[in-house]
Amino acid sequence: MSDKTNLSKLKQIVIALDKELAVHQVGKGDFSSPKQLGMFKQNILRIISEKENRNFTHQNVGMSRAIVDSWPFSNKLGQQIINAEKEYLNLKQRR
Repeated sequence: MSDKTNLSKLKQIVIALDKELAVHQVGKGDFSSPKQLGMFKQNILRIISEKENRNFTHQNVGMSRAIVDSWPFSNKLGQQIINAEKEYLNLKQRR
């Protein structure tokens, strides 16, 4: 998969996180918390920046563990975040 495609998917995740944060702001969120969603958004934005600049940190992300532990298994956004984190960690290992 190309870098452009990966970046596009990451940006779509940010949009989905913003939508979920908006749902929480009106009191209708049914999983996660605004704090956790905001943290995930910041992590995804950092991943986007690192990919665009080709400057990878050694920071562990840790979103997958939190999602697996507390989000519904059928949550599409959770699966997208897990996949993005796996791709990022694999890319870091190749560098």
